[in-house]
Amino acid sequence: MHSDTLLLLVYLFLFLLMILIPLLPVIRAVREKSDFDPLPVNMTYSKDPRAIAKYFGQYFVDAFTENTFKIGDRLEDEKLGKLEVLGDTFSKIKYQDMVYIIGEVEIPRALKFEREVIARDALVVGDHCSVRAIKAEKKLTLGKECCIVRWIDAEGSISVGQNTHVNIASSASLIHLSRGVEFNRLFGHPVLTSHSFSFQKNRQHMIDEHLDDAAIDENLLYIQDEKYVIEKKDKLFRSIVIQGDLLLEEEVKVFGSIKINGDVVLQDNCFIDGNIIAEGNITIGEHCFITGNLFSRRGITIGSYTQIGTSENTKSVVAQKEISLCEHVAIFNYILTDSGGKVV
Repeated sequence: MHSDTLLLLVYLFLFLLMILIPLLPVIRAVREKSDFDPLPVNMTYSKDPRAIAKYFGQYFVDAFTENTFKIGDRLEDEKLGKLEVLGDTFSKIKYQDMVYIIGEVEIPRALKFEREVIARDALVVGDHCSVRAIKAEKKLTLGKECCIVRWIDAEGSISVGQNTHVNIASSASLIHLSRGVEFNRLFGHPVLTSHSFSFQKNRQHMIDEHLDDAAIDENLLYIQDEKYVIEKKDKLFRSIVIQGDLLLEEEVKVFGSIKINGDVVLQDNCFIDGNIIAEGNITIGEHCFITGNLFSRRGITIGSYTQIGTSENTKSVVAQKEISLCEHVAIFNYILTDSGGKVV
């Protein structure tokens, strides 16, 4: 073979090799169908959900730590600005500076606070109030039709009245949301849409009840159907990936995670011991129990008397669009949505 021809073939081979090497991971992924596996989300990782309040609290302590707060004091810091110390008397309709409240106080209705409110003791915010942010060292109660512009955080429980907008709320204890409450991000232990929580479900009890039926299969089940139905009272002991939509009829139990490229609907009394990850909408009926996380590229709707997660494990309900919660729902511990959530 002529040396020029040989050299040309070598160059051609090297050129093709340079093209193919970057494509090797793609070729391997297609061959092994790795994209059919559940999304590679680290379910154990989470940022501190109360980070905003903690950072603000540290700034506040650094700025005013040398002061002994007394009702009527007016203080000032270069970074945080002016601070007014109040008790149970409110002489203004609108407060433009930060406010520090001493004592168990009920804020009158329709007051407006354009800066942060810091409450040393239990605080009740009256109906129709507007507040930029609240940091409460104990219990926090919000009235009806209030507006929280940025965030609220409490060491004790948080109770939110009807038709109130809270934006971001976090608590070391439980958060209770009344009907009509709108939100973007929540963290509570748990987040409830009911004043009573007598319907807590136990994961271990559900597992022990059914493990004798069949061994859990660790192999992934891949289904290419445009719409797949798991029939009433069926049990599945493995994780599944659905190319299309998925319907779980009443009383279905799945011991594994579910990934759906379409929409998924769970009818009443379903149990999922794992995560649900969907490209489409997730719709969950009444009296369901999901021990894992919910992730949707669209919206999530959760029916009454349904529980997401358990008190032992931190879980998330995350939707790129809207989240709709019926009354009597319990979620441990995160709720996040870009387009807003509401209790209906």
